[in-house]
Amino acid sequence: MSIILDPNKQLINIESYFIEKTRTHGNSVFHFIKSKDELEYWQNRGYVFEKDAPKDEEGKITTDQIIKTIQTSWKPMSWRDQNTVFSKSIRQVHKPNGSYSAEIDTIAFRDWKLKTCLKKWDVKAPDGSVLEVSEGLIDNLDPTVAQELLSAFEKVTEPSEEDLKN
Repeated sequence: MSIILDPNKQLINIESYFIEKTRTHGNSVFHFIKSKDELEYWQNRGYVFEKDAPKDEEGKITTDQIIKTIQTSWKPMSWRDQNTVFSKSIRQVHKPNGSYSAEIDTIAFRDWKLKTCLKKWDVKAPDGSVLEVSEGLIDNLDPTVAQELLSAFEKVTEPSEEDLKN
C-alpha cells in the first residue's frame, strides 16, 4: 500500500437531507434523514424535495412539506490539523489528591473539528445569498444541525466496523 501525500486534496462533498418543522412558538425542529427507509417514511407522509414541490403561477412553493438539502464540502483532517484540534481541546483537570492532569475535552474537540474541516456549504441568508462558512456562523447553528453535519463527515471519513474487519 502506498501513501500519497497530497496537500491539494479535493474536498469531500456531502449532501444531507432534512425536514424543518416550525413549531407554534416559532422555533424550528430539524429531522435529518439518514436512510432510504427514513426518506420513504417522509415521502409517504406527503413530503417532497424542493425541486419537485408544487408551485403557484408566480413560482412560489405551495406546500410546507419539503425535504430540504444541505450541500457541504469538507477538508479531510491532516496530521497538522489533528494536532491543532487536539491542542485546542486539552484541559487541565485538578484531581482530588491535588495533582493535575491533561485531558481531552471531547466537546471542544468536536467543535474545533467542525470548524477546521467544514469549508463550504450552500446555506443561504434571507436575501438568497450564500453565506460563507465562519466560526461565528457555526457557533450559531442549531445544535442538532451542527451534530448531524459533523456526524455525516465522520461517517464518510472514519473507518466503520465493516472497514476494520477487512
